Amino acid sequence: NNIGFDITQKAIDTGIRQNPYRLELVGKKGRKIWVEANESPVVANGKTVAVVGSLTDITERIKAEEEISKLRKAVETAGEVIFITNSDGIITFINPEFTRLYGYPEEEIVNKTTPRILRSGLMSDEEYNLLWKTLASKQQVKKEFLNQSKDGKHILVESSISPIVDEMGNIEGYLAIQLDITEKKRLEEQFLRTQRLESLGTLAGGVAHDLNNVLAPILLSIEVLKRYATTDHAKKVLNTIQVSADRGKQIIKQILSFARGTEGERGNIQMRHLIKEMEQIIRETFPRSIEVQSHVAKDLWPVVGDPTQLHQVLLNLCVNARDAMPNGGSLEMRAENITIDEHFAKMQYGASIGQYVVLSVSDTGMGIPPDVLPRIFDPFFTTKATGSGTGLGLSTVHAIVKGHKGFIDVYTHLEKGTTFKVFLPAHESAKSIEITKTVAEYPSGNGELVLVIDDEASVRDITRYTLEMYGYNVLTANDGARGTALYKERQADIAIVITDMMMPVMDGSATIRAIREINKSVKIIASSGLSTTVQSASSPEPDVQAFLAKPYTAESLLTTLHQVLTTP
Repeated sequence: NNIGFDITQKAIDTGIRQNPYRLELVGKKGRKIWVEANESPVVANGKTVAVVGSLTDITERIKAEEEISKLRKAVETAGEVIFITNSDGIITFINPEFTRLYGYPEEEIVNKTTPRILRSGLMSDEEYNLLWKTLASKQQVKKEFLNQSKDGKHILVESSISPIVDEMGNIEGYLAIQLDITEKKRLEEQFLRTQRLESLGTLAGGVAHDLNNVLAPILLSIEVLKRYATTDHAKKVLNTIQVSADRGKQIIKQILSFARGTEGERGNIQMRHLIKEMEQIIRETFPRSIEVQSHVAKDLWPVVGDPTQLHQVLLNLCVNARDAMPNGGSLEMRAENITIDEHFAKMQYGASIGQYVVLSVSDTGMGIPPDVLPRIFDPFFTTKATGSGTGLGLSTVHAIVKGHKGFIDVYTHLEKGTTFKVFLPAHESAKSIEITKTVAEYPSGNGELVLVIDDEASVRDITRYTLEMYGYNVLTANDGARGTALYKERQADIAIVITDMMMPVMDGSATIRAIREINKSVKIIASSGLSTTVQSASSPEPDVQAFLAKPYTAESLLTTLHQVLTTP
């Protein structure tokens, strides 16, 4: 082996013992072995007279090192977060996925902190105490944790934690493997809600048909009995029965609409006509304390649908908006074209890539409480006083929109208003009208740093992904306080801020004011699911360069960002 000869010669020439080195040798029967060679010169009268060498078989050690190398590579490339702590809970190892998910670099974590740094504050101490009690008994723990990243983002992880036990049976550390299931959980909840509504619709349809059979003879009998009623009291009783039966008939009709979605003839519809008609109804019947506005795109695409059913959708949403403003306010109807791209579809469950007409109904009312929001589309669920509503309005709206192969979304903020957005697929002719831009035509960035502030994790993540794909660098924050702190820390680097207006704790208006106190000339884009009318009502002086309506497409995001950045 030339390496061995060279080192031996060096030992002879210098008279100095050489560092051990490794050699791969072949045994008598062709078996390859690894050895570690040690060579020491024997010096007499200043001359090297011999070299004493030894060989140690390290084949098994080499194999073990190779296995460890493979294992380390697997850990470093794993899609799961992997970290190890010592027996005191101090983190001694993290893999790159830990840094990617939580945002903490290795130098801030290893040998410096415990997993407590990941706590979101949204899980009780009892849960953590039970965790450590189980681990202390040398049992594995599998549990979902709601953790928090360095930038304040809440992350739901599926975690498996195992104690590392030495040969004496003592716990010398802990191994944790975590998988981010935040987005998976959100989609599961939306799917289960849709599945629940479908099941309820099937049940409601069967019940409604039976109730119709019960009511039919009652209504017919009333007409017969009226001919034989001779006293005013008898006629009054029959009228009361008829009014109640008619009300029951209308409720059954709503149940069937919820169960079956849409019925009747369908054709090309221009939503501008429905909106104009609804605006007239509102002006004639709603309290004068409610101001109504409508905005319809001039080139609005037609949709294919049942005009009676879509009129019912619009009426239900407007009546709900009225009821949310008992002391008056502003009601806005808006219709515009939108081309849903991959970016938009990832932000909105149920959306597909293609051309849509989006119909928005916005109010400046009391908003929907967080505990009520998940149930607003459930049939018979209502927050109104007894006798003021059946709880079928929004469930019917949901069924009709779904029957038209569309979807519906809601944006709300307590005491500031609510916007319902109904997305209806445009008629096939819209495809020939629309000139779809290619990916290459979207304006790209030149490494500018963008600060994105939004309390919705899915919005932050897909916005960051899109911006990074088009040449921008991105910082994210999950609330205004964290966003302001990040801006103060990196203001010299940050070129522009995109902030949601409706956030808990510190909303967009307060965030904008705080950031402008740091730098009056900062460029800011506001974003909200509420309409611009509702937004301006809740924030009279937003002091921003542009406004992005949620959910937004990659084209609108990139175009708006480019326009603001290039405007002096």
